[in-house]
Parts: sequence; structure tokens; C-alpha cells
Amino acid sequence: MLRPVFCNYFYSKFFPENYTELLDYFDNPEKSSNQKFLWGKNCNVGKERLKKTDEVLNLLKSSINDFFKIFKFNPPNKIEIEDIWKCVYDRGSYQETHDHCGSDLTGVFFLTDWEEGASEFFFKDRHNSELTEFWHSNYSYDSTKIKYEKGEILYFPSYMLHGVTQHQSEVTRKVISFNLKFPQIS
Repeated sequence: MLRPVFCNYFYSKFFPENYTELLDYFDNPEKSSNQKFLWGKNCNVGKERLKKTDEVLNLLKSSINDFFKIFKFNPPNKIEIEDIWKCVYDRGSYQETHDHCGSDLTGVFFLTDWEEGASEFFFKDRHNSELTEFWHSNYSYDSTKIKYEKGEILYFPSYMLHGVTQHQSEVTRKVISFNLKFPQIS
């Protein structure tokens, strides 16, 4: 019997039912008054923090519930947006490998289609360096690149290492990224 142990890397990418409504909303979202970011010193990407509103959470809720259905998990009773921001990738832009530890779930909503030369979202295996030569040559996936279409949403546990390759296209790439927290109700 083959049974993976401690397999805790996973993601889901799909078109949410209300993707056109999300595209409309995020075309001109309300910006936060706090534009100070504690991250981004090792990347080259335009970013602006968006206002965390009940409207945004309500727009995202059905896709969050769909994510949990895919993995046959019960959705949490309480969901909070910890942070939400828009990233803009012009030629030469990139995002270094990082995680969002401390959050429970991270989402990326793609506002543009992937095209040749566009930057690619990728996941990086944080344990790959621990493998011997045998496992590297027979079973190693150092990173996984994700192709995307406008209107798709990507969800993954916030502890997963991820980043964005350098953008080589003249067409600007735009995404909305957000971190979710699921507080335990006592």
C-alpha cells in the first residue's frame, strides 16, 4: 500500500461562480488609507493595499466555501480578511519567494490572462534541499509554475512558499492577493 505521510502542500485554482462580479469590483477597488507595507524590500512590484470591507468578504465567501468543498473540509464558522492588496507587474517586475505564515489561507485573484513572457506564479518546495541525490533525480519537484486565466482564483495554505517570476511582457499583469484568518470561536 502506498500512503503519503505529512503531505500538506495543496492548492486549488478555479473560476468562482461570481468571477465577473469580482472582476467588476476589483477594476476600481476602494484603497486603504494605510499604504505602508512591511514586506517587499526584496521584490520589484507595484502594490497598493485595499480597504477590508464586508462587501469584499461577501464577494469572496462563495469561492472560499467552494475551496473547502473541493477538499471535503468543513468551512470555518468565522472568516476574517487579514490583508488585501493589488499587485501590478510591469516589465522587469517580480516577487521573491516568501510565505504568509501567521495567516491561514492565501488567495490570488487574477485580473489578467497569462501570455507568453508574462510572469508566472510558482510554488517552491521548502524541503527540497533536504533530499539526497537519489530522491532529487527520481522524485524531486523543486517548484511548480501555475498558468492562469483572467477571472480564476487560486487558494493555498499560507505557509506554502511561493513567488512570481520576472515579468518579460509589455502587457501589465495585475492580481488581487489576500490573506484570510479563521479565528477559533470559544
